[in-house]
Amino acid sequence: MVERHVSRDAHGTSGKRAWLRPLAVGAALLLVAGVAARGTSYFIAVYFPDRPVAPDLLFETLPHVPQLGYVADLGNVLAVALLLVYAFRGNRREIPMMLALFGVMQFTRACMNVLTPLASPLNGSPYYGISSHVERALASLASQVQNSGLYGAAVSRGVMNFAQNGEFPSGHMATVFLCMLLVDKAKSPRIRVAMAVLVVAECFALLTSHQHYSIDVVGGLMLSYIVYHEYREGTRFSWIKRLVTV
Repeated sequence: MVERHVSRDAHGTSGKRAWLRPLAVGAALLLVAGVAARGTSYFIAVYFPDRPVAPDLLFETLPHVPQLGYVADLGNVLAVALLLVYAFRGNRREIPMMLALFGVMQFTRACMNVLTPLASPLNGSPYYGISSHVERALASLASQVQNSGLYGAAVSRGVMNFAQNGEFPSGHMATVFLCMLLVDKAKSPRIRVAMAVLVVAECFALLTSHQHYSIDVVGGLMLSYIVYHEYREGTRFSWIKRLVTV
């Protein structure tokens, strides 16, 4: 009995270590991507302060509904939440891989951001369609945060926001689409369908709220598609696959 107990404990400890190392690698890749994203954002803000606003045919065609900016942000939250549900329903071994792919995607996006230093399509317009009364009420607090030197803080008509200066490709779109690709439709068909609905809603919300140019949305879709399929079927990410496989 004692020998069996010791053996079981040793196996359990070994199993935890085998799972934690890939998890740490995936988390580290995501952290590096976050630092790279802030770095390129800072570079764009400093060296391209007068970025031009690009014309967009879909902006002229579709209605402008600033309030749908809420939907765009909520879509990211819901997509990540659904992916977590999927992961913890018998797919925990895939979590390190998920973290690593998000890291690769975000790092690639950070590098691409500096190639197209365009101004935000909003160009000083109100974020999310918040009323001018609310904006004036928040103006004092927003100015204090901006003056404190907190990196990335900015004010648009009194509304505090944290600027991501790079526009292309869209991180919102890339995140939602990658979440969908990571869900195996054979294992969780309902979650996969819900993710597909979120992808469509995210496209529409980003364009009608003018949070991103249409080329940013297309770029986000392509970025996630390429990263995911290169990891699954290609060889360029073989070294990452070895490190994050549980």
